[in-house]
Amino acid sequence: MRLGYPCLCMDIRHSALFDLTHPTVSRTILMWIKVGRVAGVWLAPPCTSWSAACRPAVRSRSYLFGLPSVPAHRAESLKTGNDTHHFVIKIVSLCVRLRVPCAVENPDTSLFWLTPQMQHHLRRSAVYRFCFCAFGTKWRKATKVAAWNLAIPGLADKMCTKGKGVCQYSGRRHTVLKGRDPVSGRNKTSLAAAYPHRFASVVAAAFVDQFRDPVTTTSTLIRTAKPV
Repeated sequence: MRLGYPCLCMDIRHSALFDLTHPTVSRTILMWIKVGRVAGVWLAPPCTSWSAACRPAVRSRSYLFGLPSVPAHRAESLKTGNDTHHFVIKIVSLCVRLRVPCAVENPDTSLFWLTPQMQHHLRRSAVYRFCFCAFGTKWRKATKVAAWNLAIPGLADKMCTKGKGVCQYSGRRHTVLKGRDPVSGRNKTSLAAAYPHRFASVVAAAFVDQFRDPVTTTSTLIRTAKPV
């Protein structure tokens, strides 16, 4: 609301009513978009089962939607990941068709980007690769955002490439996202799940610019679009 537009955050961690894989919930959201009640969409599907570092692995480049044999205790995570993927594709397809600003965020190396459906849409998107340390975090966390009908120039050229574990923005060593934080006791990867304020501000401003001046923003989108 700070920029003048209401925002609805739908996350199953907040309520079961926000389970995007539930047919009633997904149909409702698609209907909102179809009738013009949604000005823009930001999607950040859980990368749990799509992570290339997931152990035991439940996917591979050859079996993107699940290995032939998956441990029983990982089957639910695999199904949730697949269901979320299918919903994301429906949302992106609809937003592209109706020219609604839309973006998807996931780790840069996530297998999510490699599915045939995602690859099809990526060919018509603006792709931004960046590291969260460019926005003030202690961790690098290389990330990718694909955007349709939306330019986010504030994400361009923000990859940390200095190497040897040292951040080119702060000059300090990156925090490695493994194990637990000694202060909070929480898993370090969960601490890194929340977006830093500077990053959120860049994304929010890009959506607002699109809402207010779609012609100029579309021109910028064409210039900033990069191949995957």
